[in-house]
Amino acid sequence: MSDIKYVIEPEEPIMSEEELISEIIAWSERENKHIDIMTTSKMEVSLMVDGKMFIAKLEPPKRVTGPKWFNTSAGVLGFKCVYFYQH
Repeated sequence: MSDIKYVIEPEEPIMSEEELISEIIAWSERENKHIDIMTTSKMEVSLMVDGKMFIAKLEPPKRVTGPKWFNTSAGVLGFKCVYFYQH
């Protein structure tokens, strides 16, 4: 899988597939992105964003150090994030 292209940091934790899809739709409206949701599977969504294929995954927050991302504990930051990986 490729590097992370987009990140959604919701105000409230995402607890269901419906909340994940709603958060992605709200993000696309805020960012003026055209999306087409292709498939959903548990807490993962395959979608097109402005004509490019992505996998959006619900994961614990990550931090950046240099050119790489690494996982941190969800308990430290208190919420999960949605990461978009180009497919």
